[in-house]
Amino acid sequence: ELKSLKLYLWSFRNDGHFHEAVTNMILDDLVTLLEPRQMTVEGDFYVRGGIRTVVRASHSKVRS
Repeated sequence: ELKSLKLYLWSFRNDGHFHEAVTNMILDDLVTLLEPRQMTVEGDFYVRGGIRTVVRASHSKVRS
């Protein structure tokens, strides 16, 4: 299971996506798979040049 998660996350490594887009894709995939009431995903990216980017994306299910 951990290896599957690692391979899933590594699948984004060589794609040309923005950090925000990757974080939202991961959140969307997890929400689809797990159907949580609430979830937050935090992407902590270190790129060449020493610039760090932290992106948070949240989901909450609307009560009916």
